[in-house]
Amino acid sequence: GMRQIDTLIDPCVPPLSQLRIGKISNSGHIAAVFRNVPLNRTEGALLTPYVPGDLDEDGVVTIVDLAPLLANFGRIAAVYPEGDLDCDADVDLQDLARLLSNFGEALP
Repeated sequence: GMRQIDTLIDPCVPPLSQLRIGKISNSGHIAAVFRNVPLNRTEGALLTPYVPGDLDEDGVVTIVDLAPLLANFGRIAAVYPEGDLDCDADVDLQDLARLLSNFGEALP
């Protein structure tokens, strides 16, 4: 089905300036061109879609994804695979809410 592209791109990656989508494969990979502002040049990128909360990267948010988040709950200086879903360097209620809001979601 149709999805908004910005919801499929990892929020922990710095924003890509002037992102232009080229093609989307059947597996959901996105070929894109973006402007690399610091280097003042245009570059290509292959973006891999994800579902926020899919910590084991199997394409679906399940109870298995909840385990690392709960194991690291309250942790400071955490990273995405440990449950920091909003990239603010800690695992807290906002991260749990994000995972739960996507529970059962899967990539097409």
